[in-house]
Amino acid sequence: MDSEDAFTNDHGDGTSIVDVRVPRGRTGSRFARRLVREYCRTHRIPPQIAADVELMTSELITNVVSHAYGPATLTIKRLDTATYRVEVRSKGDRFAWRPPGKDRKRSLTQGSWGLTILDQLAHRWDIGDEDGFTTVSFEFLNSETCHTTNSGCQLVNG
Repeated sequence: MDSEDAFTNDHGDGTSIVDVRVPRGRTGSRFARRLVREYCRTHRIPPQIAADVELMTSELITNVVSHAYGPATLTIKRLDTATYRVEVRSKGDRFAWRPPGKDRKRSLTQGSWGLTILDQLAHRWDIGDEDGFTTVSFEFLNSETCHTTNSGCQLVNG
């Protein structure tokens, strides 16, 4: 499936949903980035926000390739006029994330960038698990003002 095929689930009211299986391996991140770019362009999301969404999505897909047991499903949906959610779901157990700190033995030079980037750039994010699958999701706002003044990123249900 190419990125154009993913846009067939448009509800006609502006709440289009993208729900696709992302290929495994190196092509997965490239596929996801292309899909996110097209989605953001279609929904007139400003370039700086779109670049952040692309980066966050790519990091999540890279985590699946590195740590999960199977392919990922990428879902992008508009929640309201200004809020969008991106979800990456894969087979695997829930994991606990801790923000990097001075007391951590493993530094960011050895990895751990994906969720740290998410914590800094997303409006909100969450990790959930159900039936042997883990879902990492984040929300972003389609507003330059909200994006540039966002200093209160928070873990939902955390």
